Amino acid sequence: WFHDPDHQRSGVGNISWGYLNMWTMRQHNSGPPDETIQNQNMCEIMKRHKATIIGFGEVGPHIESMLREPGVPGMSKEELLANGYDPEHHLQLPAFEYCTIRGDESSSIMIAVRKDHVEEFECVEWIKTFDGRYRTRGGSQKCAFTRMMVCRIRINGYVGYAGNTHFVMNVHLNERTA
Repeated sequence: WFHDPDHQRSGVGNISWGYLNMWTMRQHNSGPPDETIQNQNMCEIMKRHKATIIGFGEVGPHIESMLREPGVPGMSKEELLANGYDPEHHLQLPAFEYCTIRGDESSSIMIAVRKDHVEEFECVEWIKTFDGRYRTRGGSQKCAFTRMMVCRIRINGYVGYAGNTHFVMNVHLNERTA
């Protein structure tokens, strides 16, 4: 839990982490993989998730820019019903703006932190290793890589005995390496 001895801060709960591998959605679609309807819908859900820190695997610049967009308040129950949604639909939750650090590739790993909770955010280590070659079911050869990113994140509250500075590692292994 965030340590708030004077109970002055609203909207601050327990710190949480989430992880989403965008490949699981893009492999079944044609077109630009980062701009599929499924990925955009998942990004909209993730923007409304209460996680403070989210790790992503195989994400591109389009999803990163969506996460960086300003947050919006959630819809009221009346607005949800007027637009044909269930009153418990995820659009009732506010969407948050995130600060992001992503690998310099068209599709890479990324760490995102809610902007309303972060004071400092930096990448302290980025490694991409070649794990070897493998054959696909179709017989073509591909290369397997592992990507690792470590970020130092200082949030604007204390999490119990864990403090306010956290080192977060995001690792994505190729399926053949794992």
